[in-house]
Amino acid sequence: MKNSLSKDLQVKVLKPLPKQLISFYGFIAVLIVLIPEWIADFTLNVSDLASEDTEIFNDLGWKQNPELLLAPMNFRELRELALTLKIHGYSNETKKSLTVRLLKHFQQKF
Repeated sequence: MKNSLSKDLQVKVLKPLPKQLISFYGFIAVLIVLIPEWIADFTLNVSDLASEDTEIFNDLGWKQNPELLLAPMNFRELRELALTLKIHGYSNETKKSLTVRLLKHFQQKF
């Protein structure tokens, strides 16, 4: 009985792993985890950039009521939209006058 208890209580001493094996495990972790993450992130960013410009004008609700598009936008976003639509002279307008001008542009276009 005493022998079985002493065997259970004995501490097992682990041998340290070689540095090359630890480096190899790190390399495998990069291959398996990080590289697919980078590929997925790159793919999502590229698809967002490609569809961002055309996505705004495809929704039917915005074509019927362009105020739905312009109401939540801040001043910087309104200016970027004016630049995208190639509206000249938007840089010295207020937010309200730029919104009115963009609404007129949408009414003429649609």
